Amino acid sequence: MKKLDDKIVKYLSRKLDIGENTVRTNIYLLVKNHPHCTKNAVGQIYARSKGLSVLRMLDKEDRTSLPSTFELQEEKVIIKQKARGRRTTVKITEFIRYPSEDPFVKAHVEEINRAYTHNCCTAALVLCRKVIENALIEILRVKYRTEKDRGIQLYFDKNRGRHRDFSEILEVFNKRTADFGPERKLVERIVTVTNKFKDDANDKTHSLYHIVKNRKELEDMQLQNIFDMIKRLEERVSE
Repeated sequence: MKKLDDKIVKYLSRKLDIGENTVRTNIYLLVKNHPHCTKNAVGQIYARSKGLSVLRMLDKEDRTSLPSTFELQEEKVIIKQKARGRRTTVKITEFIRYPSEDPFVKAHVEEINRAYTHNCCTAALVLCRKVIENALIEILRVKYRTEKDRGIQLYFDKNRGRHRDFSEILEVFNKRTADFGPERKLVERIVTVTNKFKDDANDKTHSLYHIVKNRKELEDMQLQNIFDMIKRLEERVSE
């Protein structure tokens, strides 16, 4: 099997100011979530989660193995603003990639990236929680749309007139992993990592005493990994 390119490791080690062994370990931890990707492709996924890119170091095989939802452009979004009569540019770091045709989802992802760029990390986390929760609700809606009222009850509480709580949504997935057939392992992994994220995000969403102080704290949550897995499940459910 193709090995992880040392140039990728050295580049990320230098840019992130961490040891090469740490970089390798972090990438290898992601490999199990992306079994169809080469190790170098996973290195690009890891780099993206840190606001970096090693795309130029990937060959055709590496690029082809990247998830279909993973765009190859290395360009960053640029927002032009007026400041004291001059036009200035602000480069928006693409912290989260989550392609969607839904204009509301797209707007939320853009806002996540703007918040991250301007170091509004607690705001970025709350927005990530919101998008992840609603994405999982949408998967349930599509998956069980033929079951009518019974399917709706899985994600919507008619008595309270609103969607079920995040924890209830995850519990539905946990109890119904067998319904997803060959994607069962993917669902199990989503439930495991999202549960960990939910608990932390709940503290920071509902308590004044919890705040995300810097980008590293946000990056360490490996949110791009969660979004990638949810997008893959979305594609499978929609087939």
